[in-house]
Order: sequence, then C-alpha cells, then structure tokens
Amino acid sequence: MLKADGLPSRYRRLIPYALHSRIIIFTLLAALLPLLLIGGLSYGSIYFILQNKVERGVQTALKQKVTNLEVMLSNLDMASKQLVFEGSIGSNLRDYLSLDDAIQKSNMYKDIDKYITLISYTNPQLGMIEYFLSNTHEMITPYNSYSSKRIDENAFPVLAKGNNYTFYGPYRSLYINSQNNVFSIVRSVGQYGQNLPVAVYVETNFKVFSELFNVETFSMSAAHRLYGADGKLVYSEKTDIKNPHIFSEQSEMGWTLSILIDPEDYNREKQSWLRIAIPASVLCLLLALLISWGVWRMIYGPLIKLKEEIKKVSQSHFHEPINLPGMKEFDDVLIKFDHMRLRIVELMDEIEQKERKKRHLEVEKLMYQINPHFIHNTLNTVQWIAMLNQQDEIVKLIAAFTRLLNYNLGKEGRIVHLYEEVEVLRDYIKLQQIRYNYKFHVEIEVEEEVLQWRIPRFILQPLVENSLYHGFKNNDGIITVTGRITDGKLLIEVADNGAGMTPEEIDRLFDDQQQQQRKAGLGIGLRFINNVIRMHYGEEHGLQVSSQPGKGTAMSLLLPPLCEEEAEQAQGEGGA
Repeated sequence: MLKADGLPSRYRRLIPYALHSRIIIFTLLAALLPLLLIGGLSYGSIYFILQNKVERGVQTALKQKVTNLEVMLSNLDMASKQLVFEGSIGSNLRDYLSLDDAIQKSNMYKDIDKYITLISYTNPQLGMIEYFLSNTHEMITPYNSYSSKRIDENAFPVLAKGNNYTFYGPYRSLYINSQNNVFSIVRSVGQYGQNLPVAVYVETNFKVFSELFNVETFSMSAAHRLYGADGKLVYSEKTDIKNPHIFSEQSEMGWTLSILIDPEDYNREKQSWLRIAIPASVLCLLLALLISWGVWRMIYGPLIKLKEEIKKVSQSHFHEPINLPGMKEFDDVLIKFDHMRLRIVELMDEIEQKERKKRHLEVEKLMYQINPHFIHNTLNTVQWIAMLNQQDEIVKLIAAFTRLLNYNLGKEGRIVHLYEEVEVLRDYIKLQQIRYNYKFHVEIEVEEEVLQWRIPRFILQPLVENSLYHGFKNNDGIITVTGRITDGKLLIEVADNGAGMTPEEIDRLFDDQQQQQRKAGLGIGLRFINNVIRMHYGEEHGLQVSSQPGKGTAMSLLLPPLCEEEAEQAQGEGGA
C-alpha cells in the first residue's frame, strides 16, 4: 500500500501535486520574496534618505534665513547705536534742537544728514533713518516729502525687545507709496529738556525683505511665518497650502521663523523614485517568470526521460540503451539507474543460479543416501536378535544408530531447533566412542536460552566428525561444542586439541574431489554445510575454520535469527 509522506495533509491540500506546478510556484516565491524584501528595504531606506535629504535641505535653508535675519537685525542695532546723543551725530542733534534760527538749523541739519548718509552708505541694508519725538511721534528733522511725517511705533508688529530698543517688522515701509516690507529698530536716543524724549528710527531697504523671504530657495511651494519673541504671529504669507509640512527655527533673540511646505511638492522627489522602482520591479517579475519557465523546462524534461526509462524496466526491456538528457545531475541519476537495471539482471541470474544450486544440493544429498527402509528393517532385525540373546550393549548401540539414521536420512524438514541437533549429536558421540574405544571426550556447553534457536538441520554432526577424522586418530583428546548468543547472533563453535591442520589441508576440506574420495560417516562434507548456510543466510555467512598444526582446530558459525516466514517456507519444502 502506497502512502504519501512529507507535508501534513492540511498543508498538502494547499500545494499542487504535480512537480511542474510546484517548480513554478517555488521559483516564483524564490524570485518574488527577495524582490519584495529587497524592494521593501530599498524603498524604506531610499524613502528615509530622500526624506532626510528634503528635511535637511529645508532646515538648512531655514537656518540660513534665520542667520541672515539675525545679521540684518544686528546691523540695525549697530547703526542705531551710532545715532544716540553720546555720539558725534547725537551732539549735533542736541545742538540742532537748541537752535531757534531757521538758517542755522538748516545748516546744522546738513551736517547731521551728511553723517546719516555716511552711515547708510557704509551699510547697504539700511533704508530710512529718522529722529522723532517718542511722546508725539513727530519727526524732528526737516520733513521729507518721500516719507511719512509721523513715526508711530505702536502700530508696528513687535519682533523683539531690548533694554532701550525694539525690533519691529515686517510691515509696509514708511516711504510714501512704497509696497515693500521692511524691518526696523527704534532706539531711545535720550531726553532733551524736560519733556522731549528723542528716539531714532532705522528701517531696512526694500531688497532685504524680498531676499530673506524668497520662497524660490526651497524649489517647492512654500510660505513664511514669523513669530515674535512673545510667541505672537507678526507676519504670515497668504497661501492655499493644505496640511503643510512645517519647519521652524528659533533665533537667539527669541523670535521664530517657520516655513510651510506643500506636501505634494515635499513628496514629489520621493515619488519620482517610485516611478523608477515600479517599472524595475515589473521587469524583475517578468524575468522571474521567464526563469521559472526555464527551470521548469530544464527539470521537467529530464524527468520525463527518467520516467520513460523506468517504464522500459517495468516492461522488462532491460537491454535497451538509455538516452541521457545532457545534464550532469540527471545523467548521473540515469547512469546509476542503468547500473541498478544491470544489477537487477544480475540478481535475477543469481537467483536462478541459486535455485539450480539448491536443486543440485538436494540431488547431491540424495546421492549420499541409501534406501532407509532397508537399513531400518535390517537394524530392527539385529536389535531383536540382540535382545533375545540379552546383549544390552548392542541393543543400546543399535537404538542410538537407528535414531541417528532416522534423523539424518529423514524428510521431516530442513529447519530444526538447536536442542534436536544436540540430542542427535549425543547419539552420534555414543556410536563413535564405542568405535574408537572411548579414546576421546566430547564436552557440550550450550546455553539454555539458545536451545530453541532454529537452525538448518544436520550441521553439528559433520563438524564433530571432522574433528575426529583430522584431530585424534590414535591419540586421546577433547572436543568442545559450545553455543551462545553474541551481539544478537548464535555462535556455534566446535574446537579440539588435536593435531591441527595446515592452510592447504583446510582448503582441501572444501574441495569437492577430496570430499568424494573420503566417505567418512554419512559422507556429507563441510562444503555441503557451507553451502547450506549460505543458502539460508546469504553469501556473507559461512563456516570459519582456524587451525594450527600441533595446537588443534576450531570451526565456528555465526548465524543471525531466521525469520518465521523463511523458517516455515524451508520447513515446508523439506517436508514436501
């Protein structure tokens, strides 16, 4: 009964039974899983890199803007410090305020204007510079038709405050009809008289704001927001950006500049990478399909050829040449399959030879047998005559000989228990001891646990007979028969302390001609025993003989257990 092993049944339903389907599925998985894994990791890595790149670019540009704005405010602060009363311009301003004569005041203002122009010239970022009264917001310098007459700092958005100064902006410039936004500083110059607090107003020129708040530096849709040091919004560009990405940077003065980035523009660079990655992934998938098809053709084609070769064997076409597919691994399999096919032919021939050999052994055994009915009848007659003459020793001798012949020449099966062999061996020993006038002694040492061991019939007696024939002749000696379990196998050993044999004599024991010439006992030689053992247990088993001249001979058999089926089959054939 065939049984499909491998995957559990609940998983086997999910996997196709056909090999070509499995090849396609697993090849696709082998191609897609790394693609998905590497693609996912690449996408995550590149997404992270591009995101950091965009963020670093925006943050770097934002920091630069904050730095430029800080530098610009520092320039305003330095310029305003030069215009206080303690400076040269401030002392001229104090003199200017103390004069009543219009001509003198005009001349004095020319000197003041000259210094102011010099300050503006040395700092290109500066625009309007005016002195005014803090309580009335009126300008105290001659009115300029291009600028406002009043400077109301309370109307300006406060950016940051110091001890005696305040930064404002951005807001519309005080130049009349100007559309430019500016930053400014208002610094207290000093107190003139009892009720005349004087301050100086300095604003940036029209280029500063446009350069600082230029959104083109981000190469994407953006808008600025500026928060004062108190956290209030002082400037915000109008924008229709929805759900913007916001980046902020706080200056050392406390105010904060924020950039609002359009999310579509923000993700455009990352999405542009996807436009390259997706076609590349599709191309990889197509290549994976092409490779899967190629692998399927490469594996399934040789398998078809292997299937055809197996079919030839099933149809008993053993001698047809094989067709190699031209691929090393499959060629090796088919070559080994061809070797197996040749080995099957050899085994079939070997089985036929064994059967012929088996029949030959049976015929050989029959050749050595004489008519058992004639022998039994004759022995029974001799036994009755001995009994009538009260010859008890002869009666015992004939009885033992009859049992021995009945066992050896009988047809009750080729497989017996070891204890049966031992009992028959004892009868044989009795006969031989009477024959040789008790010139030898036999010790049988067989463990109880092996007496039920099943072995081929008639193997102990020829071994003992060989020891008698080659071992003692005219000398007394001891033959030891042992049986025990060794590593799960039955070890039978027959050893003597006789004359021993040379290697040449041992070889002659298994020679057919020598055995035919010597008809000792029942005439069955060691070669017959050796063949019987190999027939039942295989060619790797057989009779082992070791001997040294003058020290004795030992013959041993190491037999594995016979399976019940083989024992019953051999028993049935023997009784047929």
